Amino acid sequence: MDVYGQFAFWMSSPSVIDDEPDLQTAVEAELRRHMSTRLDGTAAHFRADLVHETADRLPQITCPTMVVYGEEDRITLPRYNEAVAAAIRGAVVARVPRAGHLIWLERPAEFNGHIEAFLRTTVVASRSSA
Repeated sequence: MDVYGQFAFWMSSPSVIDDEPDLQTAVEAELRRHMSTRLDGTAAHFRADLVHETADRLPQITCPTMVVYGEEDRITLPRYNEAVAAAIRGAVVARVPRAGHLIWLERPAEFNGHIEAFLRTTVVASRSSA
């Protein structure tokens, strides 16, 4: 079984899978390069994901925060990302169309653009208040 292809299928946006097969192939190749080849390590990672819950601590975040997500994320659903942002006072939300859970691999220009804009805004705001 092609484990990376299976992970990528669920982590990629349907738009990439259906409309951009070359990009999907590149995403799968990146997963192969970065994922553990040890089944026990990968299994432990996913077990930890299932029991790790910090939603009750989100309101304690006081630093500038941006929640950026792919609109077609099937792992961390968009409504969950919106709830995370709503729980953090002043959080900024950035949505990237035609992107899934692997947003930084699928849409790096858009992803990085949101981060750069957020950092520019945050630096300007912090300098203004200093």
